[in-house]
Amino acid sequence: MNKRIRLLLPGIVLVLAGCTLAPKYTQPAAPVPDAWPTGPAYTAATPTNAVVNPDLNWLEFFPDEKMRQVIRLALANNRDLRVAALNVERA
Repeated sequence: MNKRIRLLLPGIVLVLAGCTLAPKYTQPAAPVPDAWPTGPAYTAATPTNAVVNPDLNWLEFFPDEKMRQVIRLALANNRDLRVAALNVERA
């Protein structure tokens, strides 16, 4: 009797684990419009006095000398940056 229970119990557990009482999930439609909105409020704004690409030297941007040393060390030891620069030169 004890041996039957040992064999029957895992089988019952497996059968019950396969049963689910949850309803089948149906994904609701996403609340996204079919087209982009149009109108003057949605146009890209380009300021007249904005500098698009400033020529700012990073040495001038960081006044702390320790920070400059850390950045120099990081740039010198950054293998990914070196590989990217070599790929740009090769292309």
